[in-house]
Amino acid sequence: MFENKKVNMAISIVVAALIWAYVIGSINPPAESRFRNIPVTLTNAEVLENEGLAVSKVSAEYIDLVLSGSRSDISQLRSDEIRAVVDLSNALEGENEFTIDIHVPEGISIEQKSVSKLVVKVEKIETRTVGVEIVYSGETSDDSEPKTTDVSQEEVEIRGARSLVKKVESARGTVDITKVSENETSESITLVPVDDSGAQVENVKINPASVTVTSVLTHDKTVRLNVNVEDTSENASSKKWTAPDEIVIAGSVGALKNIESIETEVIDISDVTADSEIEIVPVLPEGVYLSDKNSSLVLEVTVEGDTEETFTIADSDIKLTGVADQVVYHFSEGTFNVTVLGSRDELDALTKDDVLLVADVSGIRKGESAEVTLAVSIRGSELSASVSPETVTVKAE
Repeated sequence: MFENKKVNMAISIVVAALIWAYVIGSINPPAESRFRNIPVTLTNAEVLENEGLAVSKVSAEYIDLVLSGSRSDISQLRSDEIRAVVDLSNALEGENEFTIDIHVPEGISIEQKSVSKLVVKVEKIETRTVGVEIVYSGETSDDSEPKTTDVSQEEVEIRGARSLVKKVESARGTVDITKVSENETSESITLVPVDDSGAQVENVKINPASVTVTSVLTHDKTVRLNVNVEDTSENASSKKWTAPDEIVIAGSVGALKNIESIETEVIDISDVTADSEIEIVPVLPEGVYLSDKNSSLVLEVTVEGDTEETFTIADSDIKLTGVADQVVYHFSEGTFNVTVLGSRDELDALTKDDVLLVADVSGIRKGESAEVTLAVSIRGSELSASVSPETVTVKAE
């Protein structure tokens, strides 16, 4: 009896398998499947452009779908056979709401959509010019770097919705560093509009869409930098400047071999009247380039304004003129503060002995008092100076 049960079980399994094969192979029951990230295609955008309009934003760029059909059809269905389309023919400036039309092969039905409506924002078209920026992808050795020696076009025209065009900082072209050698090579590079963070700005067209970039792989060398500064102004002594004393240059091994220093173009600071930063322009031999490894090449000019120094002078140190015989003169003040204006260097060179106070006491008779104005001067200099108090009572005895 036990053996009969085993035989019956085996027969049941075989029958079930045959029934399943029949269902799958002959009846082909319906099935469902989810398809993710189907791109939403916008059509007839040229109609908008003819009206001076362009798309600036869409509420969704992709859609997820649940589709049904026979098991065999669903299992063979590819994502590229599914199209999600929005027709922009009737779009107007502002926000527009459209139904997303889904196109699938015959025999396939749409059960679910992750998005039913698409909101499309339309703005006026704007055109402007931006600079071309060339960057390199990949790595090189520490003592070498790629250099761009020529770009077929330094500026290009961008066109698109006004808010998007305003975001664009430059048109960026990326060169694969593995294609750059020590001999100049040129190739066509596609441009991408990017914002100030380097992120691509979508839906903005560039004309021309590509440029020809000539590049060369260079080696680096650090050499002395001789900065040539000229100042013919009268207040040259009040100006101080600082600049890098080294520069990193790039070129072939042969081009760099005998270079120990680099001169700069003359920087005239005669008309500089306030603290300033001035670009340093190195004079580079043919085949030698400025390395990107230079942190900053600027001349920093500091203009020192007049500062002041105060000296205390005793009345006994005042020089008297117009003195009468056998008369002693007494001042109502015992000390006087003399303030001298000048540059820091000029003031540091002064001593108290260089400060002269003079009082003219002529006309003051014995037993009389009078107000006298003090005169101040700086020995051997035309520096400006003042004294406090400026007038003093002098009594003759």
